[in-house]
Amino acid sequence: MHSHKTSKRLLTALLSALSLLLLPACETKEVSEAELKAALEAAMPNPLVVFVYDDFDGDGKKEAFGVCAREVDTVSFGKAYYNDCQIWYADRKGATPIKTDGRVAELYGFPKELMVAGKQKLFCWMVYAGGSGSTYLCFGVRRGKPYELKISGQYNYLEKQDGEYIGRKSDFTRGWHDEALFFFRFDDRKGEFIPTQPKQPKPVEKIELTLEEQLITVDKTYMLDVRIAPDDAYNKIMEWESSDPDVIGYEYPSAYFTPKAPGTATITARATDGSDVSASIVIIVVE
Repeated sequence: MHSHKTSKRLLTALLSALSLLLLPACETKEVSEAELKAALEAAMPNPLVVFVYDDFDGDGKKEAFGVCAREVDTVSFGKAYYNDCQIWYADRKGATPIKTDGRVAELYGFPKELMVAGKQKLFCWMVYAGGSGSTYLCFGVRRGKPYELKISGQYNYLEKQDGEYIGRKSDFTRGWHDEALFFFRFDDRKGEFIPTQPKQPKPVEKIELTLEEQLITVDKTYMLDVRIAPDDAYNKIMEWESSDPDVIGYEYPSAYFTPKAPGTATITARATDGSDVSASIVIIVVE
């Protein structure tokens, strides 16, 4: 009886070993960095210019993101400007394109190839469009498949400071290029950034509106001088309104305005950070 049990255990062990031997090699050993790089280079239509090999989803298996480009235009401030770019992903199953359309045709540099978010790692890339029009792309790996995060392409830049994730978005409502900040935390379960409040938010405390010109006439464009305190308030985006749209109306509300007819109108700027701080100025328009 004892000999029969021993033989059964040996047979079970042999069958287990045989099953491992019969599994495809890609299932039993990790694909090397060189193998994934070669897979991308073989599949891509243009030369591979950026390659990042890592365990992005923390499952113990390495994957890779890569960018191919037709050519490099120039190098400035340590960043390269690429043309006809495509973003690809590779794992033990092969290489596949994940971003090839739209504005990705022109990509600028790679300020952060890899961002650690929670327990995961993200591949990040900037689509260049003249600074204020640039967008930040973010890709991760979830359940063995690549995906683009919902936050991707929504902000000019995304960074991590003192444990907080901050999205930066250009704002021109004051008549010049300013920046609004948006704060996030990373949800490991969802694999996404979730909006939150900053740890030490600085709301708008005061708004001042002034106008240098004394004589305001119809069909000429003017710009209000806007001062917001404190200077490092985390959200400086303003809402603008006119008390009389027939005198001063807005197509794109901002510090710029063009009178339409003689009369008097009050322009009001109101903070959008929840502080409800506002300021107004009376404009008298003449012929």
